[in-house]
Amino acid sequence: MANERKEKQERQRRAPRKITPAYLERAALHHLERFSSSSENLRRVMERRVLRSARHHGTDPDEATPWIDALIERFRSSGLLDDVAYATGRAVSLFRRGDSQRAIRAKLSAKGVEPDDIDRALEALHDEMGASAWSGGDDRDPSLDEQAAANYVRRRRIGPH
Repeated sequence: MANERKEKQERQRRAPRKITPAYLERAALHHLERFSSSSENLRRVMERRVLRSARHHGTDPDEATPWIDALIERFRSSGLLDDVAYATGRAVSLFRRGDSQRAIRAKLSAKGVEPDDIDRALEALHDEMGASAWSGGDDRDPSLDEQAAANYVRRRRIGPH
């Protein structure tokens, strides 16, 4: 009986805290400690927190929009948020998994990365992965998509890999 009650209490979510600028900053820093993020993705995460809190406390969620904007701008200027660095790192990771350039572009776009930043990330990926990523044994220089396909095949152990 006591164990059932304890398990039920653990399953129930805690009530969200009331949103303040200081709370938003702490929550954003905690999020960035755990995950790399684009500016737009961090904005979405913070907006979800604000909406959940506003629903619970009956406050206006639009009240926090300027706080979020100021926080994002401060993080950008201090270097905590760098969309190009995030996009480049994510593009390299997705490429090594075996995703094509189109898939990488789509996934970065879904995270709110600007098209210009995506282009820069793909250029950096091409520069970084150009000839060094290919270990196919012949002298040709395949495109990034062919290299990504080879990475995918190797990772999934398809065929002779």
